[in-house]
Amino acid sequence: MELRISEVSKVFPSHDGGAVVRAVDSVNLTVADGELVTLLGPSGCGKTTLLRMIAGFEDPSEGDLYFGDRRVNNVAPNRRNATLVFQSYAIFPHLNVFENIAFGLRLKGLKEGDIRSKMEKVVHMVGLGGMETRRPSQLSGGQQQRVALARAVVMEPELLLFDEPLSNLDAKLREQMRIDIRRLQKALGITSVYVTHDQAEAMSISDRVVVMKDGRIEQSGSPVDLYARPRNRFVADFIGKANFLDGTASEGGVILGGKSYPMDIAPSEVGEAQVVARPEALVLSRDEGHFPCEVMRTTFLGNLVEYEVECPNLGTLTVHQVNPMAGELFRPGESIQVSLRPETLHILEKE
Repeated sequence: MELRISEVSKVFPSHDGGAVVRAVDSVNLTVADGELVTLLGPSGCGKTTLLRMIAGFEDPSEGDLYFGDRRVNNVAPNRRNATLVFQSYAIFPHLNVFENIAFGLRLKGLKEGDIRSKMEKVVHMVGLGGMETRRPSQLSGGQQQRVALARAVVMEPELLLFDEPLSNLDAKLREQMRIDIRRLQKALGITSVYVTHDQAEAMSISDRVVVMKDGRIEQSGSPVDLYARPRNRFVADFIGKANFLDGTASEGGVILGGKSYPMDIAPSEVGEAQVVARPEALVLSRDEGHFPCEVMRTTFLGNLVEYEVECPNLGTLTVHQVNPMAGELFRPGESIQVSLRPETLHILEKE
């Protein structure tokens, strides 16, 4: 099922009697049938409010919501055929795994044989086989989240909604649950909207990421597009780490720190330009002929080393050295050279 959001806004009155708050401001977005789209942004950007309007827990102040061809603005949440996986799991502590997952099916009045048939398929799909008689108190956080996920998908919804479902889990378990949610969503082909403030989570799980700020969409695209070609400084800074370099763009390329780098330059980019250079796109070496810099900080992170370097021509830069055990480690106070790879540079739109 296709989800279409047309010019949707949500306005809340101010608590102190002042100006109203536009939590969501004229959002237009289409989620294709079977697509998983993540709403990403900092706290207060409007992503959760937008999700709640899709679910039916908030009414739009302006605009329209369509599930397929059906306008659902005034349709009650229980009649939208959409299910929401909550951050807090929201499973019943007095019911076992089987009864928690079957709860919605029983409300729909399904026969016991049909319930067991659906349950058997879903329980094994989410990795809870053999745990049907356990109570929530006997489950880990990850297993409780699997119960919440199974309870949502067993209803066979047209739309699956996720409200920061992994934020209560530890880092390693979050990584595994991201894989499991993505696998399950693709296997079922359910149109899904996922809300998070974690950019790594958004990048790893999504067909498309929608970056929001102050109630508006800043940029929408695939994880690769947003990382490699951010539209503005906010998106570049929110999606991973970034170095921002001031330069001058002309038809043949861009000049940074007095050195010229060939790039395809659009007419609108000619003149003063701000260039994004990702930390892993910079190279540290002792070879002469690049930008002389001094190592200010070295942070070993296992799979990479993060350096902070000070360069007279470029300013302070963050540099990532991937697979550090295979190369030389540089220590604070050392003089090194930094080189830029032109194919990894990106010019931001002028604001």
